[in-house]
Amino acid sequence: MTEATQEIIELGQQYIKTLTYAEMIKPENVYSYPTIIGANIVGGNLTIGSGNSVFKFDDKNGVWLGNDAFSSAIFKVTLAGALTATSATITGSITTTSGTIAAFTIASTTISATNLTLTSGAANTANITVGT
Repeated sequence: MTEATQEIIELGQQYIKTLTYAEMIKPENVYSYPTIIGANIVGGNLTIGSGNSVFKFDDKNGVWLGNDAFSSAIFKVTLAGALTATSATITGSITTTSGTIAAFTIASTTISATNLTLTSGAANTANITVGT
């Protein structure tokens, strides 16, 4: 490889190799190490920072920050889109047909807690049940 087709870019103590398109599509180079294509990083994992002051992405877990380990991160989003946040302020609407908020259980047509059920429906079927 000539200097015209290869550059090594230093990022802190990590190095990322940039390749020509012809070099990138060789089987031995595909996802063997991160490469920069325009403004995109292709292959590998991304880590910025360390310990509890880290932002990470990998192709197994997703995106997370606040802890080096995905399982202990205070904020994370799995590759399937499941969001976990230790503390959140959400504005706008939230749509759900299941789950819990504090002691309330949400189902497709009811919100219930001990001795209280709100049931949605037509005017003649919607109701509030208090007590057992």
